[in-house]
Amino acid sequence: MIGREERKHRSKTIFSILVVLIMMIPLLIENEVKANIKIEENSELNTQLGSGWIKHFGGTTRGHVVIQTSDGGYLVAGGTAWYFDSEALLIKTDGEGNKQWDLTVGEPTEWDYFDGIIETSDDGFLVSGTKDFKGSLIKVDVDGNILWEKIYGGLTNGSCIDVIQTQDGNFIMVARLYSEPERGWLIKTDSE
Repeated sequence: MIGREERKHRSKTIFSILVVLIMMIPLLIENEVKANIKIEENSELNTQLGSGWIKHFGGTTRGHVVIQTSDGGYLVAGGTAWYFDSEALLIKTDGEGNKQWDLTVGEPTEWDYFDGIIETSDDGFLVSGTKDFKGSLIKVDVDGNILWEKIYGGLTNGSCIDVIQTQDGNFIMVARLYSEPERGWLIKTDSE
C-alpha cells in the first residue's frame, strides 16, 4: 500500500511533467510553423531559380554526377545506396526529367557506384566508378546497353573517379588506389 507521502510525491512529479509538457506546446507549434515556412521558402527558391521541375527516382540514394546529353536530356550517375550494399546506377532522362531508361551494374552486396560520366564522340556514354572495390570503366550505348567493361586494380582496391575523351578518340581517367599509402592513378586507354 502506498503511503500518503509517496502519493504526494508522485502527484508533484506528475504535475511537474504536465507543466513542462504544457510549456513545450508553443515551442512545438512554433517549430512546426518554421518547418512549413522553410518548405514554402524552398519551393519559392526553386521557382525563383527557374528550375522548372524536380524529379525523384526510386531505388537510388546517391545521385553523384549529371551531364546534359546531346539530345537535350540528362544522364545521372551514382548508386543505389550510400556506401556498402550499393549497385552502380545510371539514369537517362529526357529534357523534362522523365526517365527514359536506367541501368544498374554490380551486386547489391558490394560497393558499386559511378563517379564520372561523359558522352562520347560516337553518341554513347562512358562511365567511371567502382565495381567490387576495383576501378571500373564502362561503355554504354544511347539505349543503356553495356558495350564493354574494364576493371582496374588487380589485387588492390581502387576507384576510377573521372574520365575524358582525348582528341584521338581514346580515354584518360583519374583514379584512386586504396593502398598504403593511398595513390592517385592516371590511366590512358584506347577507345576499346
